[in-house]
Formats: sequence, C-alpha cells, structure tokens
Amino acid sequence: MPPSILPHRHYKQQIKPKVYDPKATPSLQPPLIMSIAQAFKVGPWGGNGGTVFDVTAPPTRLDNMTIRAGEFIDSIGFSYVDDVGTIRIAGPFGGTGGNLTTIRFAATEFVTKLSGTLYIRSASAGGKPVLSSLEIVTNTNRYGPYGTVHQDYLFSFPLPWGLIITGFFGRAGSIVDAIGVYIGYKIGGERLDAITVATDEETSGN
Repeated sequence: MPPSILPHRHYKQQIKPKVYDPKATPSLQPPLIMSIAQAFKVGPWGGNGGTVFDVTAPPTRLDNMTIRAGEFIDSIGFSYVDDVGTIRIAGPFGGTGGNLTTIRFAATEFVTKLSGTLYIRSASAGGKPVLSSLEIVTNTNRYGPYGTVHQDYLFSFPLPWGLIITGFFGRAGSIVDAIGVYIGYKIGGERLDAITVATDEETSGN
C-alpha cells in the first residue's frame, strides 16, 4: 500500500494521548504517542522501508549525536544517559554516504525541538517516503538543517517548557527511512553524571 499523504503541507504535532498500535505501518500522518513509564514515544515520521532501530534502555537525556547527510539523511547515531546514569551508544543507523557531522551537547544544553522534511522516492527506488533533512534545536543552539530540504512534506515538533528530547527510534536501511523521538522531563539544570559507558546491542539495518 502506498503511504498516505497529509492534505496540508506543514503541521506542528500536538501532544495528545492516543492508542498506540506497534504493528501500524508508518506514514506521513501525524505520529501517535505512547506512554513509557514517565516518558513519551512520539512518531515516527517517514516510511516503512529499512528495518527498525531503537534504544535498549530508557533514555533520560542526549549526550551527543552523529548525522551523515547529503541528498538524504544517510545515518543517525547518538549517545544517551539511561535511567541508571549509564551513557549508552546507539547506532549509527543507516548507511555510510553523505558528510559526517558530530554534535556534542554542552552540560546545560537540552534538545527542545526536532524538525525536518520527507521526500517520496521514485517508483524505481521503492516509491516510499524517506528522511531528506533534519534540524535539531536546543535551549541554546540550532543545528542544521542537514541533508536536502524539500518543502512538500515538512514536520516540526517543538516541546513545551520542561520537556526534552532524550533519544530516537525509527527505521533505516542504506539511508534513514523514518525517525521518532523519546520525550522526557528536564530534571535540574545540568546533565546527570554518568557512571559507566555501554554500547547498545543494536544494528544499523544495512
């Protein structure tokens, strides 16, 4: 089935609890939200190509990110602090094309908004939506946009005060097909002290 398309070309997602169906096919429809303990899982935005990627422990804040981008978002990786203070490395998920950017967040820096664009690939390339650009906004900086901005299908997810983006999930193959976010509550003014470093047992989906 081809992905459904929003009748309008831009929207800002509102946080409204909905029933989450883990077997639902990702599309360009506004993403659903599910409650995970004291966090929210929102999305994904994009198509159903590639394979699923996710974290293996509850994320409480982002430590750094890596993004490969050119014509599309080729890959995404990140490290995050889990619920017991361990820094975990997730990814990279996707391929090895594009230019590599590394973002290291400051001790008092929190991700407060994610936005980007989707692109519908040609029929010969599968005809599915993929992530073509990505922009990260924190309480102190703006990073990007990375990739190629397509004005047809935009998504934007700003968070109200007190909430932050703590991690990512989605789908990826040779590029990133879809991306969603974990949302948590900002606690204090600085990052939690990490006690150990671990690598998530995840694959890139190539």
